[in-house]
Amino acid sequence: MTRKFPKTVTKAIKGHTNLNEFDTIRLWVAAGGRCEMCNDLLTESPLTFEPLNRAERAHIIGQGGPKAPRHHPIDSELKADQIDNVMLLCFDCHHEIDRRSTDPEFSVEKLQAIKRQHEERIWYLTDLKPKRTRIVAFTTNIQQNLGEDCTQQTTSLSFREMRDAVMPDFFPDQGDASRLAFRPTTPESPEHWSELRKSIKRKWERLDLEEIEHLSIFCLGKMPAVAYFGRLVGSTTTLRTMNVQVGGPVRWRDASQVADDFSFELDPPPAHLNATNDVVLCLSLSGLIEDRQFRQAVPADAPVIHLRTPEGHRHKNFLIAKKQLGEFRRAFSHTLSLIQERFGQECRIHLMMAAPTPIVFEVGRQHQAHHPTLLLYNCISQQFHFAFTLEPA
Repeated sequence: MTRKFPKTVTKAIKGHTNLNEFDTIRLWVAAGGRCEMCNDLLTESPLTFEPLNRAERAHIIGQGGPKAPRHHPIDSELKADQIDNVMLLCFDCHHEIDRRSTDPEFSVEKLQAIKRQHEERIWYLTDLKPKRTRIVAFTTNIQQNLGEDCTQQTTSLSFREMRDAVMPDFFPDQGDASRLAFRPTTPESPEHWSELRKSIKRKWERLDLEEIEHLSIFCLGKMPAVAYFGRLVGSTTTLRTMNVQVGGPVRWRDASQVADDFSFELDPPPAHLNATNDVVLCLSLSGLIEDRQFRQAVPADAPVIHLRTPEGHRHKNFLIAKKQLGEFRRAFSHTLSLIQERFGQECRIHLMMAAPTPIVFEVGRQHQAHHPTLLLYNCISQQFHFAFTLEPA
């Protein structure tokens, strides 16, 4: 919606004229104190961050004679002191649009559109009701190799990217995320996983969330650890599981952008086999998990079931919308119940995951007391290795 302001009274103008004091305040408010071209904050130095007025009022239709940028024989005088003809810019952008005044990219029409879009965005953001959320960032090191070549990749999540991902639906309730960061350097082993789980549980329980109404949770790290964190968080807290792709935190897209042929497919359906209590469930979502990657770690007679994405959608960044996350919750819970029905309450599910971390987090949250035991595996150098057992909650 375009915001319309009452027109100021025009008068005969000689020389260079700018806005009056009140219209100058209105322009600052409409621009949000930011350059309407590059969005830089205009009240501090970009080098020292000390308070500094960097703003300049730039005319779209220029004044000061025929040589003025974007001069018009009539409107230059009529619109000299009208707010809809003035942009709030930094020095660099002001200089650029005037230096390139004949460039179509800086025509009167283009500059008017840039001003309108910037001011509409500022109006929209400042008009939103203050729905607050606590951003929680869960990260762990990721082991890269086995044996003597074992290395640990450090992970991190940018607060700015997380903040941009939760807005405009919510606003962060503090200037940084509540961070649950784990940097173990020891190679993965039973002791490693035991200590990591203890640390995760301890940090989560120490997080003061009593007065927090809503959480936005971002995860990046070892998949078994992310699933365990999902189990701790559970379903008792009002939260949104946020998206993290290979490039970092990203905003959920609209459901309409999900392809019509996208779905989660169970292949093959579980068959009743009395000879074993062990079942392998592969979440082949961002990639296809092959038998050779896990066969050495599971019972030889354990049947293998895949919960897949369609082949054309099986890549690292397939997860784009909350709609897909909701569909996964339903598909995963249904799969666990189906396995329990066919193989019995005492069966054990060996879980291999090739999936984005929001889905892995939901694995932990969706595993309920009535579901079979999950044995979680971590993939290192394209081979799955047992991590720990996730007992029913």
